[in-house]
Amino acid sequence: MFRIDVSVEAEEDIDEIADYTTRTWGWRQTDQYLAKLEDCFGLLVRNPAAGRRCEFIRPGLYRFEIGKHVVSYIPRPAELLIVRVLHQQMVPAKSRFEE
Repeated sequence: MFRIDVSVEAEEDIDEIADYTTRTWGWRQTDQYLAKLEDCFGLLVRNPAAGRRCEFIRPGLYRFEIGKHVVSYIPRPAELLIVRVLHQQMVPAKSRFEE
């Protein structure tokens, strides 16, 4: 793995997480949580098999829990594609993972 690519949908998810966290707990907590997400992405790019397969949603899809969220990603030969970052209570649905 060489790089991390973040889908537009995942970037929107992260923006929503940041907005909610800032409104609820303040910017310091937001910075800490976003740093945890960044660390998680780094872990996954180094060890893409750390997550669990979610082939029933989309071929090649994995999931990894971090805090109250689930990072959905697809490992590729030269990159790790972060597909979505959803709250753990959100029901995984194929419609959220359309290509």
